[in-house]
Amino acid sequence: MEHQSVVMIASKNRIIQDESVLLPRFYPKSNLGCRQAVGESVLAAMNSLQTGHLSENVFISGPSGSGKTALVRWAIGEVEESRRLLCIYANCCRYNTSMSIFTKIADALGEPVSRRGRASDEIFDRIVELMRYSKKPVLLVLDEIEALIHYDDARILQNIAHLDEEKVYFGIIGISDNEAVLSKLPQETREILRFTKIEIPQFTRDELLTLLKERASAGLRPGSYDSSLIEEIADISVASHGGGRFALEILWRAARSSEDQGLAEVSKNDVLAIKREIGLIGAELSREELLIHGLLKEGQKTTTELYPLFRSGILRTKRQIRNYLRAMDQKGLISIENVMAGNRPRCSIIRLRGD
Repeated sequence: MEHQSVVMIASKNRIIQDESVLLPRFYPKSNLGCRQAVGESVLAAMNSLQTGHLSENVFISGPSGSGKTALVRWAIGEVEESRRLLCIYANCCRYNTSMSIFTKIADALGEPVSRRGRASDEIFDRIVELMRYSKKPVLLVLDEIEALIHYDDARILQNIAHLDEEKVYFGIIGISDNEAVLSKLPQETREILRFTKIEIPQFTRDELLTLLKERASAGLRPGSYDSSLIEEIADISVASHGGGRFALEILWRAARSSEDQGLAEVSKNDVLAIKREIGLIGAELSREELLIHGLLKEGQKTTTELYPLFRSGILRTKRQIRNYLRAMDQKGLISIENVMAGNRPRCSIIRLRGD
């Protein structure tokens, strides 16, 4: 009986009923609410490829947290229902070489290929053969495309640009916070691919309110929050020049904190504490960078210490974590000091700038 009583109290004070809905990476499968019109414009750009015609290649840009990835993932879900189009999504922070993306495409076409001892052009030729046989167009979505251009010169785009096979249709959607990133491609490649640009604006206050209300309604227990709390979070995000990701991060963290304390409602004090913890810097950082920032606020870390702490929060490879660290170093947020063992670096010490 005593055990049952404890369970009932814990259940009663539970605030979060569906955590996945509160996470910034979540995207709705039905409609986009306040972003439906923008989503339809992305979807329209895919439609010609579905019917076997040359499609528009699309470049989607907009500030961090404006919902670019969620819009594209929603549109992918819409077109995949027809099964006439093979959609392949790759985040270029992870797939930052043409070879890795070629391998992903071949795998999606049903023929995994070994990269060992094979040139990327050879694998691309095999992909074209598979597409000709299947008669299915491929839509390649390259999120954070700047990583691919930076590390690999985006050779895959040059291969696709110079593809002259009949009845083999390759569509491309590039996504980036940086609207100027395409200028780093060779001029001939840009001219052949002819990207149509779609700019996703930052959320207005009203849109943030709608987004937060929709997610809170789906993710939090009824009666565990009030409308004034949602308005407070929207105002914080607007004042910090943040977007939807930033606002959802505050709501999710505050709900987790209040729940961990055994409270029955999301506390406004927790919202303000999360705001102070993230600070204005949070509007400019990804979720992964925010995690690193939070870990380093506790004090400097070696890479040996940082990697397992990071991976306990978000599962990423060491290579991906190094990419996040490099990006934060370039933004002037952290310093990286190599610790040498003879002539080779043994590890690195990471600290916040100013610490």
